[in-house]
Amino acid sequence: MQHELTTSALPFRVSVGEPDSLWTDASRTAQPTTLIITPVQLHQRNIETRLRQRAQPMSSLIPRRLRGVAEELLKETDEPAIAADRVDRLAYLPDVLVESQRPVYDRLAAVIGQPLSQHVETVERARGELELVTGFHPQRMEQVADAVRSDAQQVSEPATVDTLDLLAGVSQLHHDLTDYLTTDTTAEQTTLHLASETAVLTRAIRELTANPDIWAAAYPTIEQLVVAGASMLTAPLEDLLRVVATRTDTDVQLCLRTASGPAIADHLTQTTAVDAPGTQGVFSWR
Repeated sequence: MQHELTTSALPFRVSVGEPDSLWTDASRTAQPTTLIITPVQLHQRNIETRLRQRAQPMSSLIPRRLRGVAEELLKETDEPAIAADRVDRLAYLPDVLVESQRPVYDRLAAVIGQPLSQHVETVERARGELELVTGFHPQRMEQVADAVRSDAQQVSEPATVDTLDLLAGVSQLHHDLTDYLTTDTTAEQTTLHLASETAVLTRAIRELTANPDIWAAAYPTIEQLVVAGASMLTAPLEDLLRVVATRTDTDVQLCLRTASGPAIADHLTQTTAVDAPGTQGVFSWR
């Protein structure tokens, strides 16, 4: 059963539990009216199985993963983009690290291991985790840095220094990897390759913020956006929900899982929207 949470400060609805509206609103329509975003393919299959068991039509629903939504939005711009996968990143990272003679990478190596090019899996894992938490948005990276500093008695404490060097190093690496991929694009290619799915999503958020008409172009009949089965909330997903809710006429609902939902909702009520959502930058502290 679904329980609505009191999050009146948010521009979208938040609930915990099964998305009841999917079972009641699913209908036979000529065009889909509800866009469903699921974290993993399993959630999508579970929804489809549930609807089949109830003998309900699914033509009013259109399922997508976040990556699919981002790519479809960017198709409506002059610069469509797709994401490099993990295998590609692991292949490209050594070249990026070797070619970029940056002091920040020496400090990153002191945290992760020497030589850095032989620890690319650890580097990639750190890059991915910080990307989900911050989206490499400058404002969020500063918030993380401030939290780290506030937990330390002195900024020179080794653990604090290591954390700040890690944030600075991986954000620079993400920037350099993005440059490497876009520079490598040939004249015949019309689709940009970006560093990750999150990088594609943040680019789509920037484009949507600047031009909300691309939402209607990509989803002309969609009246409702539902994120179903979410057990965590990444920074870019939060930004997407805020932008769709405030910049389009689409009703937005975030359906959280029972175990983690209340904590996520409480976190949301204590955060504010960042300026220039979808922006990615590099953190520097020394």
